[in-house]
Amino acid sequence: MGILCRMFLIASVLVMGTVASQAGNDPNEQAIKARRALMQLHSWYGGTLFAMAKGDIDYDAETAARAAINLQMIVGADGANMWPADSHSQNYPGQTR
Repeated sequence: MGILCRMFLIASVLVMGTVASQAGNDPNEQAIKARRALMQLHSWYGGTLFAMAKGDIDYDAETAARAAINLQMIVGADGANMWPADSHSQNYPGQTR
């Protein structure tokens, strides 16, 4: 595992730990906040790639490679625990869709 991957994993663990600690004791709220943070990361790295593909920003091979590697790690992570059955929008209106 390269240094970039290790740094990303450490940062992800810190972000998820912070999100979980801010969600209180409700495991469903923790899951909702964790998946919202995960979607924000998807948007961050995917947004860079999409902007390059659309020509909105200049293509940079190194930046694109980093974004793709990080996006691949995020997408490949097992997030099944972030989707408890009773954490849907009817139980948590305005917090999840």
